[in-house]
Amino acid sequence: MCALVIADLLCLSGTRAAGGLVGLAAAIKLTPLIFILYLWLAGRRRATTVAIATFVACAIVAWTIVPRASVEFWSSVVFEGGTVHAFTSSGNISLDALLQRLGVHGQIHTMLWIPICLAVVVVALRRAIQAGHAGDDLGAMVIVGAASLVVSPISWTHHQIWLVLAAFVVLRSPEQRLPGRWTLVAQAAWTGATLSIMVLSAAELRPFLAIAVATLIPIRRTVRDGAPPHGALRHLSELRGALKPSALLPARLGRGNRGK
Repeated sequence: MCALVIADLLCLSGTRAAGGLVGLAAAIKLTPLIFILYLWLAGRRRATTVAIATFVACAIVAWTIVPRASVEFWSSVVFEGGTVHAFTSSGNISLDALLQRLGVHGQIHTMLWIPICLAVVVVALRRAIQAGHAGDDLGAMVIVGAASLVVSPISWTHHQIWLVLAAFVVLRSPEQRLPGRWTLVAQAAWTGATLSIMVLSAAELRPFLAIAVATLIPIRRTVRDGAPPHGALRHLSELRGALKPSALLPARLGRGNRGK
């Protein structure tokens, strides 16, 4: 599911097929619907239309194959999250599950869960749109993906690839720039801390990590200054570059080394 979204946003952007894989992912699990909202707000109207059409087509196909199960799902099961999802396991890092594990139930749970989810979605979409307009589709995708982990009723470990990718995005320096070595230390600390949370037995920290990635962590463009502004090749090089150790070096140091 995550691979479908990644392939769509990083490889198919700008093509006639853009949005198709996002729609397919949303048909498999409803959580990626947030990416369709992102596409619409980002002004990618054609991709949004393709995503919605694909989602609806998949639902129709499913109904023709298993009509009774489809009707049951859309008429009742989809509204019964408390009966179909497991909230006791720390592997589920959604905000809903976290609150329930903390003993927050009933009306208080609703009063906390709804406004926090709305705030996370609004802030995350705003940050993602800004990143997308700046040409950082990888950063935008990670931000929206982290938000989806927070608001989804269930977010198992195999949904948390967004937080693994977040470990490799390049952080934006503050207005008062630190010396290059301290910027590198901060970047290494972020990558190390994020991977430690994802690899070690620190599942209870992951909901807070997801909220931080969606709403707080300053993400900078990972595309080189000379890269072409559009196209699937740029997106692929962006993803590859983010996963290379050299991408963690500040751009300022990189320019200095090229001048030597």
